[in-house]
Amino acid sequence: MRTFDYFGKQLYYLQQDYPVVNHIGERTIAVPIGVEFISKFPILEEVGAVMPYHLQVGPTHNVVDPFDPWPGCIKMDPELRDFTGENALSISTLERAGTSDYGNTDIDPDKGCPIYQEILDQADNYFITIPLGYNTRLDTYIRNHSPATTFMYKQYDPNNRWVRIDVVEWDARYRAPFPYANVVAFITNLNMGELNQ
Repeated sequence: MRTFDYFGKQLYYLQQDYPVVNHIGERTIAVPIGVEFISKFPILEEVGAVMPYHLQVGPTHNVVDPFDPWPGCIKMDPELRDFTGENALSISTLERAGTSDYGNTDIDPDKGCPIYQEILDQADNYFITIPLGYNTRLDTYIRNHSPATTFMYKQYDPNNRWVRIDVVEWDARYRAPFPYANVVAFITNLNMGELNQ
């Protein structure tokens, strides 16, 4: 099985033959890194139903998602959720808020921005991934409201292999040159020492 480097630790890529979706793109690295966050903070609020589809056992945490059919979802707008005192996780979700994805009719290109800010302002600990280029309004907001720890991974070949990059690429394009995300931003209030543990 293939691995990638995560601050000196080798993590396994999420396998591309996972039956739920045809191509998991950036989730091949975001989900294993999300599992690392869950291992530190198993009691948490997840924005967007991602981890329930990829964990080996059912999640023990709350999942807030107004559209996903997973039966354990709390069907509410994440903007209305109180994250005070919680540990919050969001994997490739906030960029879709306010878009027509999943049959949403409440179109607002800035909707992901206040959800992002609420998580930063309210949660005790948080870990957010954003595929850059999908929602450039949100990318710009995050660029201007980014905490101390923001790191990025970049896809470097068509076989969905990724490497952590030191040069920030906020202007990365979505679907170019490879399908789906080509650069993913990881935003957290954990410091590098905590990420290494």
